[in-house]
Parts: sequence; structure tokens; C-alpha cells
Amino acid sequence: MGEKLAKFNAVGFSVGVVIALTTFFLFAIGGILYFYWGDPSAVKDALSTTASFFGGFATLGAAVIAAYLFNDWRDQHNKAIVAEVAKQVLVTVNDDLNYVTKLTGFLRGIPPNTPLLHNDINERIIQEIKALLDNGKKTSTQTLILFELTKNKELEARRVGYHQGLIELSHHIHNIVADNN
Repeated sequence: MGEKLAKFNAVGFSVGVVIALTTFFLFAIGGILYFYWGDPSAVKDALSTTASFFGGFATLGAAVIAAYLFNDWRDQHNKAIVAEVAKQVLVTVNDDLNYVTKLTGFLRGIPPNTPLLHNDINERIIQEIKALLDNGKKTSTQTLILFELTKNKELEARRVGYHQGLIELSHHIHNIVADNN
């Protein structure tokens, strides 16, 4: 709703500037014709000067309108960048979930009473945790970029909590591995 109102205000402002300039110069031309109707060279010079001023004010009005509308473009562009970074965060979070799913699937596939410190199993667990933590760093970095773009304090708190949760998960899995031997 706010964006529609801002867009409407920009269009309304632009139309208002055009109408104001046109009205001013129509009255100027009317005044010139009224006061100098009998002298053709005076009317010609006055209309020429008025047309020059009209061109100058039209250029200035266009610059004001362009500057006013430029802010709308910049806001839209910034929102497109935020949307792209948010999409990247979702992709990396999805990758984190895939790593967790892969790791839990591997752990569930280990037969009961199998020592987890067995070289192959332990190496695979460490490899999966490292991949999860590496991707978690990427998620944390992408979320930090998103926070810097939006300055959303809640997002920063969630980023820190998410990163801490991944670290706690890896410690928990290490403890399970150590306790099962």
C-alpha cells in the first residue's frame, strides 16, 4: 500500500509540476498579447523570450521530476538485491538441511553396537560434519550480508542462533561418537 501511495505521489507531483509550468506560461503569453497587441515586433520579441524561459523552466521541471522518480527506482533496485540475497540464504539453508539429512541417514544406517570410532565410520562422520559446518559458514555469511542490507536486528539474532545451533549439533554428534566407544 505504501509503495502504491509513493508511486501515486510521484506521478501526481510530476503532473502538478507540468500543469503549474504550463499555466504560468499561458498566463504570461496572455499578458504579453494583452499589453502589446498593437506592436507586432514587441509581441514577437516577448513571445520569443517567453518561449526561451518556458524551455528553461521545462528543463528544470524535468530535472526535478527525474530526481524525484529516481528515488523510486533506487528503492526498487535495492529491494531486488535484497530479494536475491534472501534467495541465496534460502538455498544455503536448504543445503544445510540436506547435509543434516545426509548425516542422520548415515548415522541411522550404522548397525547397533558398532563402534563409531572405527576408522571408516569416524572419518565419514568427521567429513559430513565438516561439510555441514563449512556450508553453515556460508549460510552465516549470506545472512550477515542480508542483515547489512536490511539492518533487521531480528535477522541478526537468528543468524547468531542458527550458527550456534550448528556448532552445538556438531559437538553433540562428537559426544555421541565418543560415548559409543
